[in-house]
Amino acid sequence: MTTMPAKTHGRTNTPEYWVWRAMYNRCNNPNTQDYPEYGKRGIKICKRWSSFENFYSDMGERPSALLSIERKNNNKGYSPQNCKWATAKEQANNRRRRKHNTKSISGVKGVYWNRAAKKWYVQIHVNNKTKGIGTFLNKLEAEKVYKKAEKFYFGGTA
Repeated sequence: MTTMPAKTHGRTNTPEYWVWRAMYNRCNNPNTQDYPEYGKRGIKICKRWSSFENFYSDMGERPSALLSIERKNNNKGYSPQNCKWATAKEQANNRRRRKHNTKSISGVKGVYWNRAAKKWYVQIHVNNKTKGIGTFLNKLEAEKVYKKAEKFYFGGTA
């Protein structure tokens, strides 16, 4: 585990410092909850940003409390060239698709396994709202229904 650099900047209680510290920990501390999705996946912080002062010099003051740090390319690390302050909506549009299946995620957008009901559940996100479409015994049927809903709401191909 990499230890946190010494504090010399006098900005410990600022939002920018806490953004930097959270970024630093999720990339370097295997004991943090987010480490598997960052540090373990190979997401690193550029050497320059191992110092808060350099991070702050490059990113500046957070323009609004509604913004957080975003990596423009989610497969690359944290660096001045790959980061910006972004809204939650911008971040949601830049979210990485999960490549692995779990007991609750099918690997197909909008199709989830409901363990309690032992059925496939289909939902779609429209205008920032989640719409439940239904439950199905067959995963392929659930996938077909999702594609039809996607075509209906977004004009995609089915």
